[in-house]
Amino acid sequence: SFIRDTIISLMTETNKDIRYVILEMSPVISVDSSALHIIEDMAKEFKKKEIHLVFANTGNRVTSVMERADFFEHFGKQWFHSTTHSAVQYCLRHKRLGDKGVKEDVVDFGEEAKAEAV
Repeated sequence: SFIRDTIISLMTETNKDIRYVILEMSPVISVDSSALHIIEDMAKEFKKKEIHLVFANTGNRVTSVMERADFFEHFGKQWFHSTTHSAVQYCLRHKRLGDKGVKEDVVDFGEEAKAEAV
């Protein structure tokens, strides 16, 4: 896929230790099952490299499709944020505290995603 190839190319060019990739989704107005499968495959590939895929600003239509596909349960709601700022803040906190140090609240996606240090 073009998006996957572009992200991998950019990651290779930076030559840095990347642990998080934030997909800013505001330009995306709809997704279908093929797009979701590509995202899942990309997430699996990144997971092998210990890279987390994070979503920011998914619109109502995209969120609705993701909910019907159980995307939030599959990925974990903590990786979905209503703003890019929130996604970046969560990644910084996660980097500092790790999986066990960050407590995820159950997120109603329409609200600001919340995570607090334990």
